[in-house]
Amino acid sequence: MAVGLHASSWNYTQGGNAEEIGNFMLALGAGNGDFVSTDPADRDAGWYRTQGKDTFWTDQSFAAYLAWSKRLAEVVGKSTVMWQIPLGNSQMNNTTSHWQDNKVDYLFNNLEKVADAHIAGLFFGAGDTPQTSPESDGGRLFGWTQGYYNKGGVGLR
Repeated sequence: MAVGLHASSWNYTQGGNAEEIGNFMLALGAGNGDFVSTDPADRDAGWYRTQGKDTFWTDQSFAAYLAWSKRLAEVVGKSTVMWQIPLGNSQMNNTTSHWQDNKVDYLFNNLEKVADAHIAGLFFGAGDTPQTSPESDGGRLFGWTQGYYNKGGVGLR
């Protein structure tokens, strides 16, 4: 069994935020755990767009998330795991259970960078029932996962 505390990544683009949160996590005892968890979003970007928010990753926001996660891991002295990663993809039509997002694509297309950021695990799942799920994503998550496995994966760093 492994145990870890959750660090909020909602302000990951703010300079110094990873150190502040990392030190707070240490004060809570995160250094005694096995990992620190983070989550990039709990709902698909296409769904958030209907709420007036743009949560699609760009090259810059993806790099900022990785830099934030890496610094957090270094401050706490533990790898991070990402959970509740939205499953939407560009092939979806932005209806219930079929929302667009690009986080799965960014992560699987950049696994070396993900590992370099001390991220030890990626856990995918909808944060709410109307979101895209492995059963409704058109087989994308399973396809990415099988391809990753067949290539031999990426080592932890």
